Amino acid sequence: MREFIHILWYKLKSNLKLTVDLSLQGIIKNLGSVVLYGAFAVGAYVLTYNIIEYLLKEAKVGMFLLHRFLSMLLFVFFVTVNLGNVIVSYSTLYKSKEILYLFTKPVSFVNIFMIKFLDNFFYSSTTLFLIGLAVIAGYGSYFSMPLGFYFTVLIFIFIPFMLISAILAVLLLFLLIKIASHIGVAPVIAGLITGYVGSIFFYFKFINPYKLVNEIMQYFPHTDQYFEIFVPAFLKYLPNHWVSEFLYWTVKGNYVGASFYGLMLIATALFLFLIMFLVGRMYYRKSWLVSLEFRFFKRKQIQNKNVIFQKNTILQCQTDALLKKEFLQFFRDPSQWLHLVVLVLLMLVFGVSVSRFEYNYEQPFLQSVTYIVIYLFTAFLIASMAIRFVYPLISIEASSFWKIKSSPLSIQKFYNTKIVFVFIPIILLGIILSIFSNWSFREEQYLLFFSTYTIIFVAAALVIINISGGSFFASFNEKNPIRIASTQGASLIFLLSLVFLVFTAIIISSIVLRYFEYSHANKIFPHSIIINASLAFGGISLVISIICYIVGLKSLNRDFK
Repeated sequence: MREFIHILWYKLKSNLKLTVDLSLQGIIKNLGSVVLYGAFAVGAYVLTYNIIEYLLKEAKVGMFLLHRFLSMLLFVFFVTVNLGNVIVSYSTLYKSKEILYLFTKPVSFVNIFMIKFLDNFFYSSTTLFLIGLAVIAGYGSYFSMPLGFYFTVLIFIFIPFMLISAILAVLLLFLLIKIASHIGVAPVIAGLITGYVGSIFFYFKFINPYKLVNEIMQYFPHTDQYFEIFVPAFLKYLPNHWVSEFLYWTVKGNYVGASFYGLMLIATALFLFLIMFLVGRMYYRKSWLVSLEFRFFKRKQIQNKNVIFQKNTILQCQTDALLKKEFLQFFRDPSQWLHLVVLVLLMLVFGVSVSRFEYNYEQPFLQSVTYIVIYLFTAFLIASMAIRFVYPLISIEASSFWKIKSSPLSIQKFYNTKIVFVFIPIILLGIILSIFSNWSFREEQYLLFFSTYTIIFVAAALVIINISGGSFFASFNEKNPIRIASTQGASLIFLLSLVFLVFTAIIISSIVLRYFEYSHANKIFPHSIIINASLAFGGISLVISIICYIVGLKSLNRDFK
């Protein structure tokens, strides 16, 4: 135990020393983080408060339906955290240089395992804690909850909920390594992707939010009743359901009922933590040795005709070599393309789901709000992909960056090649998602054009913001792209991206609301409004992109450290 506490204490001290950076870059990072984190927390608080107020006072959906929506969001959050921890834990527990260093010291394997698990959990959860705290504050403020409510929910509900997701991810990782040692890595990866996509698909197929709303609203205005008949039996065994039920019964004043679900969360988290400790003690060392034998691709004898660098293209020589380098550098890391495949599949599931959505509302405001929420979620998916894959592009050069700096190569060409490598795929993905989300309006050409046009500029701006942010906050000491995307600088850039999305929502909402108002009144919508808004949005996005591009390019000319 002393050994465990000793290592944990000095890891904490080292992290604090690395965080306190008195250089200009460090000061900007820290001050910017404080301002943006604060602004984002306030924004999340206000948004949560207003959404609850609208759903209860304007839409009059009732407390039961409100908490069912909350349960659905928590399920998506749970799966996202779980999947992220599976991928990050593999890198942290099996591929980290720190692991190799600790293995050479007189430290037990179980202590190494527990230290890296806690390190990974808290390192990757800082931003999520902030978001959770802001949302809890907005929720509690609307219902005028006492001060103890916020402490209780954050410590005894939110943290156990996230711990359950993270622990299940590690246990699943152990199981996957065990299976992969017998049947190979490729079938396990295919099964993992199928499992996550299938879980989300079947969850929403059984829940069916649209059908649930129609069934509950049949009882209007008595929508505040507890409609237990509409809660599927399997849902009662999921942690997201326990969280939503705890909040529901707490607001209702039934503290005994709420305590039951709170104790369920805490007991489950403690039980799973004990299971993880025991499994880690018995299997971690063995699984680490097994992982050394993993091969994601079969080794083949390399022939000249199969070497990608020896194939000629129509591109200029340096550009051709740089693009091939980016391609090989990306796909040689299994965590990169595996995470990409999972994200793309989840995006496609989302796109297919919303393509069947019908905007059959009597109120133009509710119709426009639904449209904007789907639009913003599409943009958020693109922002998530950008922070995960675009932001680390500069830093993953790591100690090899001196080769770029010392070669007869223009830094601008190197920078532009990085942008081109990710620019085209993300733009195409944004267009596909936009078409899916607007499938119900495929006959409304101007609305489809406006949505697709703006999403192109949004995707382009997000790429430039993340590549420039990754250049300004470059960390050449870290080779793991997942950890690079979880640094303080990455969090700052992600918050900047969200600020840009808020600006986008303001412009989009004003146009869409007027469009639906004209549509409900059977009036012809003046298309000049869409054209003028498109030009203004495109111009502003272009200016933001140019400024960020220049900042990122100048950052690359700093001395290499």
